[in-house]
Amino acid sequence: MIEKFLKPIGIVFHPLLMATYSCILFYFLFPQVFSPIAFDTIPNFIGIVFLTTFIIPVISILFLKYTNRITSLEMTHREERVLPFISITAFYAITTYLFITKIHVSDQLAAIMLVVTILVGLILLISIRYKISVHAAGIWGTFGIFSAFAMRYLTTSSIIYLIILVLLAGIVCFSRLYLRKHTEDEVWAGAILGFILCFGGTYIFA
Repeated sequence: MIEKFLKPIGIVFHPLLMATYSCILFYFLFPQVFSPIAFDTIPNFIGIVFLTTFIIPVISILFLKYTNRITSLEMTHREERVLPFISITAFYAITTYLFITKIHVSDQLAAIMLVVTILVGLILLISIRYKISVHAAGIWGTFGIFSAFAMRYLTTSSIIYLIILVLLAGIVCFSRLYLRKHTEDEVWAGAILGFILCFGGTYIFA
């Protein structure tokens, strides 16, 4: 029963969806981050983020599976993570570059996008020799970003969302352990990397 509940968690809170979820949260909590983008066009911008940080990377992973470069979409083996993360890092880097140079997003949003791209790149480098939980890195990285913003623009609503994020992060990490997708060390490594990098980078530069 618990396993049936936990299996969809990894899909709903897939690391590639964190950028989209973060934009949605910013839309409701800190919409000023999207300046100079007009408020009524922010949903369109979020749609572009969803396309470039989820749909296109997923298509590239499906292509790797179709061409037998990877044996599983879950990429449970460390060796199979390197090639997908090379493409994912490239997509995130290109997206960040275009958003900064063509759309001219705010310095805050640019800093966040750079931090996330660096996180993806570090996961790529780490995956060459070690396996860590990307799910943990993604959800705790998201928590780190919003924690940094909450410290600067403290509101009651942001505290509530932070509590929800912590609970979700705990559920995600528990699911990875319960389903035996990762060891405790791998989950801790992902969580610590994601939180420290995203919190520190966002707090200092955003």
